[in-house]
Amino acid sequence: MTADYETCPAIWGFLHNHKPSREFGRRKITIKMPTVVDREQIEKVVGELRCPEVMAQLDAAEVATLATLASVSKRQHGDDAGASDALQALLTSRSGELDADIALAAMTDYGRFREILGVFPEMTQSSAMIEAIIEAASEGSLAGWHHYVELNTLVVRDLNQARRVFPAVERLTGDFAPTVLVAATARGLGWTPWVKLFAILYDEVELAGEIRSAAPERRKSEAEDTFAMRRAAWDVILPDGPVREVARLILDLDGALSASGPDVRAVYVQRLRKAVDGDANLRRAAVEALLSRCPPRQHDLALFAATRLVEGNDEAFVMALIEHPDREVGYRADMVRHAVFDKSASEEAWPAPSVSTIARGLFNIGLNPIPSEYPQTWIGDRLVELLIEQTVAGEERKFAEQYSDHSEEGEEGLLRSFFSDLASRLRDLGDGLRATARATGAARNTSIDLKYRPVDKSEEGKPGVNPKGDAEPPDFSADLCLIVDPYLDGRSLGKRATLIQAKRLRRKDPTQPENGLASSFKLDAAQMTDLIRQTGSSFYLFQCSGLLDRGVPMVPTQLVEDLARHHAASAAQIPAQLVGPASRPFAEWLTYMVLGLRTGDPLAELVAKAEGGAGRSPRPLAKFGAVEIVLHVGEMKSKDG
Repeated sequence: MTADYETCPAIWGFLHNHKPSREFGRRKITIKMPTVVDREQIEKVVGELRCPEVMAQLDAAEVATLATLASVSKRQHGDDAGASDALQALLTSRSGELDADIALAAMTDYGRFREILGVFPEMTQSSAMIEAIIEAASEGSLAGWHHYVELNTLVVRDLNQARRVFPAVERLTGDFAPTVLVAATARGLGWTPWVKLFAILYDEVELAGEIRSAAPERRKSEAEDTFAMRRAAWDVILPDGPVREVARLILDLDGALSASGPDVRAVYVQRLRKAVDGDANLRRAAVEALLSRCPPRQHDLALFAATRLVEGNDEAFVMALIEHPDREVGYRADMVRHAVFDKSASEEAWPAPSVSTIARGLFNIGLNPIPSEYPQTWIGDRLVELLIEQTVAGEERKFAEQYSDHSEEGEEGLLRSFFSDLASRLRDLGDGLRATARATGAARNTSIDLKYRPVDKSEEGKPGVNPKGDAEPPDFSADLCLIVDPYLDGRSLGKRATLIQAKRLRRKDPTQPENGLASSFKLDAAQMTDLIRQTGSSFYLFQCSGLLDRGVPMVPTQLVEDLARHHAASAAQIPAQLVGPASRPFAEWLTYMVLGLRTGDPLAELVAKAEGGAGRSPRPLAKFGAVEIVLHVGEMKSKDG
């Protein structure tokens, strides 16, 4: 209790008997209604209420309880001795600090304390009353409110408050809350395109369809006042064809388009643009509706449509939406901002603004696709090829730049570190690929699951694959096995394996790092022979500081052997100056040879050997999207939409 016995003994005595309280951390307060009020007592209370010190210290529960005292006094004696005036002055002096809590007390508990509103007649027109409605709706304690609140006095004057109250009361149709709050919003904001659109979405769904009557049908148990509100809404909204068409398209997301794939996106946006018909306010309302009213299954379609509707002069509007009361809507608005208004630091980077840049990762690739370029692989999408190549190239450059600091970690350690970092970057790219397909409305989608398996030392030297049936089978020699499983339009093209042997450029003298790196890579001639005997799809991965702009040079095993034996009969080493010109950059090799299917051995025995067995399963290098198979190119499926 904040009332002090020394300062206000009459108030203290009354509150001591009625023990008002407030639930910890919530607005809800508990009041005990007085049954009998002594006239002399209320006069003393009124005298104390005029004391500035008392006005400053009473809390909401105490003021609400004193309001019940005033209301009972007026009912019993026909007069409250000025208590209502004193309490109104108290609230005015506290500048809205207590209003919402008191309004909530008046509305909840099935209106037991609704007489409080008679003490504060202006309260129903305040924003505090709307806050109380939001709170009561969230607590499930708004039942029956329309029987004791003067509904036609409610006013919503703030757009953000409307954004909060509509979702809060959406399901309270039995108490006609959506109808009342739509009318209250129109009373405060006017019948703007936003109010009309959200009035349809939250209450008057019938107006989005074909209308046979110019007036609404009366709903079950609907009173005259709410029916009059709906008639007024129909009078304004029914003639507004564009708003009604936009509402229909928004509702289609959870109706006609609830299970549709991305093939409808371009047509959907075209219809939205036609419905908006150049009305900037309606267009912005439509964008907000797309971000706030889309069902989970069609978030992608709604986000795509929002990015396409937003125009260059909408940046301030989108920035305001980022602060939307619904934080999820704010996140989606921020995605739109990134997609449409983010500027890249480089003029050569992916162009912005562009809906194709919907994923943050695309801004970091430094990619400048040339529209006239044709695809260079069976994947059939030059943009996807460039995305993969440039992403991998970034990791390749980083590996070469950092090589001097890690050259003595050993081939296997360097290899695993490189592929681990690459996996992380490709996972980021996966989001970008899917987002690009969504944002551009592409009818086809590419998803990748490239697996690799480092080979343990215990496996090396064991019998390998013997495709030629030689009497003496070759040893299994590989540091890494790559497995690619490509699918085109749902049909497998055949799983393929590629064996990789890693060789690093060592220091001239491990004890004297300042002497730099050697000029040749050490080789094992028997290892090369074994690789060649097992498959033509084997390569050497050379770890070094880069050669001729190849961060990680890749050379076919047969060519490595040819060059090594040309250099020396023992083939025990190969000069770096030979590796450079003979190699291809890792990014180019992976994109256009491995994923491009210009290498890779389909021999079942080799694939099984590469995949390993129990306890030695391949690791996923990158998973793009939700498709389990490795490389999919084909028509977009509805579940990927």
